Amino acid sequence: MVQRLNAVQMQLSPLIEMNGAEFEERVRQEMDDNPALEVAEAPEESLNDTTEDGDRFEETAEQVQDADYGSDDDIPYYRTRANNSSADDEYRGPQAVSEQTLAEYLLEQIHEQEMTEKQYLIAEYIVGNIDDRGYLDRTVSQIADDITFNDGKETEPYEVAQVLAMVQRLDPAGIAAQDARDCLRIQLEQLPEGDDRNLALDIVLNHFDEFKNKKVNELCRAMDITMEQYQAAEDCLRHLNLHPSSAFATGTEIKSDEITPDFEVDVDDTDGSISITLLNRIPELQISESYSSMYEQFEKVKPRTKREQEQAMIIRKSYDDAGNFLRLVKMRQETLFATMRSIVKHQREFFLSGDESDLNPLTLKQVSADTGYDESVLSRATTNKYVWTRRGVYSLKFFFHGKMKQGDDDVTPLELQNVIKELVDAEDKTRPLSDEQITIKLTSRGYSIKRRTVAKYRELLKIPVARMRRTVTSK
Repeated sequence: MVQRLNAVQMQLSPLIEMNGAEFEERVRQEMDDNPALEVAEAPEESLNDTTEDGDRFEETAEQVQDADYGSDDDIPYYRTRANNSSADDEYRGPQAVSEQTLAEYLLEQIHEQEMTEKQYLIAEYIVGNIDDRGYLDRTVSQIADDITFNDGKETEPYEVAQVLAMVQRLDPAGIAAQDARDCLRIQLEQLPEGDDRNLALDIVLNHFDEFKNKKVNELCRAMDITMEQYQAAEDCLRHLNLHPSSAFATGTEIKSDEITPDFEVDVDDTDGSISITLLNRIPELQISESYSSMYEQFEKVKPRTKREQEQAMIIRKSYDDAGNFLRLVKMRQETLFATMRSIVKHQREFFLSGDESDLNPLTLKQVSADTGYDESVLSRATTNKYVWTRRGVYSLKFFFHGKMKQGDDDVTPLELQNVIKELVDAEDKTRPLSDEQITIKLTSRGYSIKRRTVAKYRELLKIPVARMRRTVTSK
């Protein structure tokens, strides 16, 4: 049982991390690769909704004919969009938003780590040298030299290697790898242990050349494994991402001018109830009736000839893979919906008012307590996902704010950011405030905060450093 759960987790994780467009492409790819999957005949359209209490999120009788499926696990779970508007309502399309870059996302995580000032500097250099694929394009020795000569802080390669190991544990999995092999290694080491995962890791560490060059027989002999064991390990590797930066914009470029939301959250003006919609742009899938029939036939009558046995093996694999994919898609949808439902539960006041001051402190730990999902799963579920509201489109990461202890009171980072913005807006532009001066002013107001944290929040607010804000007046 443990081995099965691990295999499911390894295949589910990348699906959860995908945004809507990537998931659509993954579904198309699976349909191209597996002839046992087909689009179900679309019944009369019926859409689903739920309140923030989560009392309803189930398909209607018109959508799903249970008799067509072998068990509850086979029933598709895709069509989860709610009909929250009438034909007379004005259509509100997705609004253009600024997409978070990979560098911003990594730096945000780095500033949450316990590091020395020098380690933060090294981490920033590492992030600055990650290419469009998500790989590190300079060696640890080169980065050590860069810091030594550019910043005047003597740095050894082993110091860079230590920080690099920290960065490689961040999300997305596989980031800051030095090549494709290293990228696979990093991702595998973050997965739960199991026979398939361990075998895949052995292949990557010790037999990568044979694997890369498709020398399957040679690899199996060298590792003393069966073809079935190899195929299981290969399937594990196939679900990993060789381009960990693919879900993000890189550098200063925005990946797209318009974000396609994954959710819609709307408020009923009459009673204040909140509806949640998981927006889907994929067809409803099912296992092909012809494959189901052939599968049942081979189960009833044992194949006799070699040709029949080979055919039966192909049919069984396609049938099993199709059923497994349908279950994974169902699990993905359930995970995403449960995550959004928990966010709405904790941030109800914001969704009602649209006022950022109504945001409550929220952590992945709290959502984990609501949903039962591990924090690493929730991190993937909220990465590069967006929700449409009447007041605009927001990243799910927007709703997560921790709290800082300030005497007897709890203060959210959002409150601190607002105070910093007020100070900068009111500053003398001929003598703009440095981060140190902002820190002093915050301290005088009773906030206990370090200069490094001020710099972090200033960057998140996209406020330039003081010298870039300075206005020169002519005499």
